[in-house]
Amino acid sequence: MTTDYANILKENKLRYGTDIGRIGPMLLAERYADRTHFIYELLQNAEDALARRKDWQGSRAVQFELTKTALRVAHCGMPFSSDDVKGICGIAESTKSINSIGRFGIGFKSVYAFTECPEIHSGDEHFSIGSFVWPLAIPPLGGVDSLTIFNLPLRSNDASAYDEISNGLCKLGGR
Repeated sequence: MTTDYANILKENKLRYGTDIGRIGPMLLAERYADRTHFIYELLQNAEDALARRKDWQGSRAVQFELTKTALRVAHCGMPFSSDDVKGICGIAESTKSINSIGRFGIGFKSVYAFTECPEIHSGDEHFSIGSFVWPLAIPPLGGVDSLTIFNLPLRSNDASAYDEISNGLCKLGGR
């Protein structure tokens, strides 16, 4: 059963207000000098999800696919739960323990340096996140049952996005 996105959206509008889309870039998306820092945040989240899927015998790789219009990141970590949806759509609502990297729940928000509405497909959960904290149901992707996929549509008016992300991915190397 999927999460009640409408209820989370309603709660988050009360919690964070309706002006989060305007103040979010300054407070959340532009926290790092290097806009491609989000790549490391996604890798850390994938590592955490893979660690939670202890019995998984399949691939433990994280795949990046960059086109001129989007970045797609996929891994086979533990699928999202309702708590994970609330965590990624919140601020300081992480499901991670106090000793974990990323427990403040704002690292993922660095993807907003390049996208306005990231999409997440994981298990039964298929949603986008508008204005940093507002989940909206979206149609599922076909044939990706064991994958968690982050689809980040790039801003059409950001001429340097593709090159910056490409360079950021090259810095990682193959491993």
